[in-house]
Amino acid sequence: MPLPRPPWCCSPPPGAWFGCHCRRAHRARAWNCSAIAPLAAARAQATEIAGLERGAQPQYSGNPRAAIEKVIGERGLQGAVTSIDVKDDRTNVTFAAIGFDALVGLLDSLGKTEGLRAVDARLTPRVEPGALRAEATFAR
Repeated sequence: MPLPRPPWCCSPPPGAWFGCHCRRAHRARAWNCSAIAPLAAARAQATEIAGLERGAQPQYSGNPRAAIEKVIGERGLQGAVTSIDVKDDRTNVTFAAIGFDALVGLLDSLGKTEGLRAVDARLTPRVEPGALRAEATFAR
C-alpha cells in the first residue's frame, strides 16, 4: 500500500524563486521522495514478516508415530500404509499404493497440525493413473 507523500514532496513551496540552487534542491527533494515510498513499503513488509515469525508456536504431541497414525486415520488412509518405522527422531512411512492427491493432502496436514515435515521422499509411479508407491521420512 503506497504511503501518502508529505505536502512538500515534489512541489515547490509557494513563491519560491527557481534559481540554480532552488532547482537543484527541488530535484533532490523529488528524488528523495521517490526513494522514500519504496523504503517505507519495505519497512512495513519487514515489520509484518517479523510479526509472523514471533507468532505463538503450536504445541505438538510428543510421539511422532502416534501423530502420523492419527492424521492417517483422519484422512481414511489406513489401508494404504504398508509400514511405519521410528528411528531416532525420524519416522519412515511406506505406502504401497496411494493417490497423488491423497499424499499431498497428508503431507500438508502433517505439516500444519503436527509440525512434521517430509525430509526425504521416494515416489515411484504405479501402473494405475494417479497412483504411486511412496516412502517418506518425517521429522520435526
